[in-house]
Amino acid sequence: MNQIKRDTEVTLADLRKLGQRGGVTARLVDGRTVKLHPRFGTISQKGYIAGTVEMVEVMYDYTSLYSQIRTILSNGVLIARREGTGKKSVLRLTGKGYRK
Repeated sequence: MNQIKRDTEVTLADLRKLGQRGGVTARLVDGRTVKLHPRFGTISQKGYIAGTVEMVEVMYDYTSLYSQIRTILSNGVLIARREGTGKKSVLRLTGKGYRK
């Protein structure tokens, strides 16, 4: 029973590594989808460009997105999900699709 349990919490460095792999998306608590890139995440939403409404990609840094991420998917495989106990919730790896 004295085994050392490997830490499975997702860090900001893990998000950057996942962004380098490509094809990785994260679902936020409010239902929006974020595409992960090596240095930031982007969310598609409507915006005004030269007076017309068009779809734009809005950049967000990982520090502002981390607390809002509910799940992370890579090519259809669930990599991580948020688990909560009481007031604290942690983004944990599922053990499939990505290893530290």
